[in-house]
Amino acid sequence: MTHDVKPYPFDYKFNVRKLAKKGQMIKYTAGEPERSAIARYYELLSVEAFQVECVVAPWKRDGVKLSGTVVASIAQPCAVTAEPLNQVVRESIEFIYLPEGSRLLRPPAIEDHEMVLDPEGEDVPEKFIGDSINLAAAWLETFALGIDPFARIEGAQFVEEGLDRQRDSPFSVLAELKSEPKMS
Repeated sequence: MTHDVKPYPFDYKFNVRKLAKKGQMIKYTAGEPERSAIARYYELLSVEAFQVECVVAPWKRDGVKLSGTVVASIAQPCAVTAEPLNQVVRESIEFIYLPEGSRLLRPPAIEDHEMVLDPEGEDVPEKFIGDSINLAAAWLETFALGIDPFARIEGAQFVEEGLDRQRDSPFSVLAELKSEPKMS
């Protein structure tokens, strides 16, 4: 079975073989074509700015650590009124990458067939194949986490026309059934 995976709006390939021991600073500013592609991909009205400052550094013996910040200015529809709403997305990036076949990618031994996961613990490292990593994937995933899916213009409220909350609640229906006289 094939899954159609929607490709990212842009790529930024980084060759890990050329990574210096002290790491490398990367500053990226998306141009208009990339910003338009990001807006379409995430169904935003527009992306006015998209900037990344990050450091790619060696991690343990053969891994790579990516850390930094994604900052973007976006316009998205208000969840209530659908009017344009300007937002700033600012998110920290933290990813660890390990090459395919690394012993650090293997899950720890499971005792008594039970695996304990800590939701507040560190993320599982990402696997990479070959000698390059698409850093744009990490940047865009981090950016997406910063988008408020229910963003609303200040003061905007849902209007519930023709809905009688008291009468339509499941508890009020149960109360009506309980109060009806029983037939013998």
